[in-house]
Amino acid sequence: MTFLCTISGVQPQEPCLSKTGYIFERRLIEKHLEESPVCPATGEPLTPKDLINIKTDVVTKPRPVTASSIPGLLSLLQSEWDALALETHNMRSHVDEVRKQLSYSLYQHDAATRVIARLIKQRDSALQEVEALKQQLLLFRTNYDVNSLETEFDKDTMVRLQDLAKVLLSERKKRDLSGYLDAEAFSKFKCAGEFRLHSSTKPGVLCVALDKSKNAQSLEESFCFTGGNDGSVVYFDLFNQKTVHTLNGHMKPVNTVVTHPLDNIALSGSDDSTIRVWREFETEFKCTYVLKHHKTSIKNLAMHPSGEYLLSLSSDGVWGLCNIDSGKVIKMHRNVPKCNALKIHPDGLVCIGAATNGTLQVWDIRDSTLKDPITTSSSGVNGVGTANGVSSAWVDLDFNENGYYLVSVSEAGELVLWDLRKQSVINTFSCNVNPTKVKFDQSGLYMGVSSTKVEVLYMKEKSKFELVHTLEGHNANVTDLEFGPYSKFLLTTCLDKSLRLYN
Repeated sequence: MTFLCTISGVQPQEPCLSKTGYIFERRLIEKHLEESPVCPATGEPLTPKDLINIKTDVVTKPRPVTASSIPGLLSLLQSEWDALALETHNMRSHVDEVRKQLSYSLYQHDAATRVIARLIKQRDSALQEVEALKQQLLLFRTNYDVNSLETEFDKDTMVRLQDLAKVLLSERKKRDLSGYLDAEAFSKFKCAGEFRLHSSTKPGVLCVALDKSKNAQSLEESFCFTGGNDGSVVYFDLFNQKTVHTLNGHMKPVNTVVTHPLDNIALSGSDDSTIRVWREFETEFKCTYVLKHHKTSIKNLAMHPSGEYLLSLSSDGVWGLCNIDSGKVIKMHRNVPKCNALKIHPDGLVCIGAATNGTLQVWDIRDSTLKDPITTSSSGVNGVGTANGVSSAWVDLDFNENGYYLVSVSEAGELVLWDLRKQSVINTFSCNVNPTKVKFDQSGLYMGVSSTKVEVLYMKEKSKFELVHTLEGHNANVTDLEFGPYSKFLLTTCLDKSLRLYN
């Protein structure tokens, strides 16, 4: 007996009977029930448990009619041969295509390998050339004589500097001090902001300078530059309290930063013995050139009042004067006492250095000659600038804006006010030990002395200092300080990675 599947209409290999009375191929009905649990013939509910297997005799499939005769067999073999030939042709075509793709990949790999080998060779050659150039540069910087590059001042320049000094002196006499804060306002200064602008991997902010080209009159208009141990210079918006630009280029810590009084120019000196000149172009600062006339780390920079010249001091005691626009060296002084700081007089005719031997070195910029040093013994005052009977090194100095007075501070913490007209000591004050910086404000009435804290002094009379406030909060030595416009705020930098704003 032959059964036919209700779904496929062919003889089932594994027949089964449903409770509805129909015969199905088990494989087909189970697949149908997975999708819909009803009988495909009647629509009644049906599950695999309702299926009953039917046992039948295994029947040999009848031979097809085409295989019952010799011509039929030949026709069947011919069909199979044609199919095999077609399959072989398709296989050969596919193998040929794969062979072409493999050949292309191999050629591409070979070309890439050759390019990589050539680039590696060029890289190694370039590295060797760079190393050779470094050795040549080191040899050149060790042996070359910078004196041969010195241009000196011509007569016209000397006359121009003399005329400028007269103009500056006249303008200083007309200064209006009415807008500056009084001592009571200074006594109320407190920390209004602490900013961490430099990398935390190399902590420490070493210097700060206001952007003088902005001609700011208040905090709202003020920007500043800071130099850090990480070798970068940061341009910071003080009012909005955000970093505007980060100037990268130095390889070692930046010890000093100064700004141009008129143009958007900043100059930075570093332990890598270079001075970089940064100029603002539209939306960013770029390094226009690098000055390399020093052989050791740059300790101090001072801008000439004209904005044309820069005075630099390196750790080996060498002083250098160069032109900012051209980068040409005007004069270098080597055989002089080593100094910790160097400042230019407000008139722009002389500069004075704070020497480590306890003297103040005077340098006439016009003829590039060193004058007789200023000493405490020549001033007729004993004990000033000395510690335990031994001359104590001057750490820093600064000029009063009136041009008549100079203040210097020693390692022993002795603050000395000098009258430059008589080269004599007017007053002294004992401040905190191990001072780092001393600076007058623009009025010339107040000064700040930094150490682990900042002491703000009021020069009520030229012979009397009054401590009006002490600014504390830093967790390490204060490295630099800067008074804001009209002394409305004060900036400090510290080795604890912070820039602080007091107002």
